[in-house]
Amino acid sequence: KGGKRLAQLGALPPRGVLLYGPPGSGKTWTARALAGEAGMPFIATTGTQLLNLETLEHVIDLASRNAPCVVLIDEADALAQRGASPLHDAVLTRLLAHSDGCHQGKEGVFHVLTTNRPDALDPALLRPGRVDRRCEIGPLDTSARRAFLHRHVAPLLHPADAPGTV
Repeated sequence: KGGKRLAQLGALPPRGVLLYGPPGSGKTWTARALAGEAGMPFIATTGTQLLNLETLEHVIDLASRNAPCVVLIDEADALAQRGASPLHDAVLTRLLAHSDGCHQGKEGVFHVLTTNRPDALDPALLRPGRVDRRCEIGPLDTSARRAFLHRHVAPLLHPADAPGTV
């Protein structure tokens, strides 16, 4: 619905986001929460897993069949940059073609890339029309972690005590 409204206004919705920050800062949880809040299927993989071309094709097919969906590529820096190896070049080329919409049925696939090292990503992955947004996820302090756990984990453990329940 939101995408149609943006189109009416002449704006394009973002196609993807890069979440970066130190280990343990909640990048993967944030991606899962994004999919949950949007009510979209969540497909998770890692950059290392995508270096297997068969796995890459499986993820692309799965995303196409479940669109609209969120595809998480955790530890995306494992994909490296062009020139790292012929395999890296082939994977990046295929992934870039998919994210550009060259893959039939790809509409509605939102890519979330996570990394601890944003400088190690190929710039082609981060250009507008692919991964449009960048968001630094900083470490949570003690009070922020407590609030996060109270809001998101406690309701799972004690549903009667969840905020907004009677």
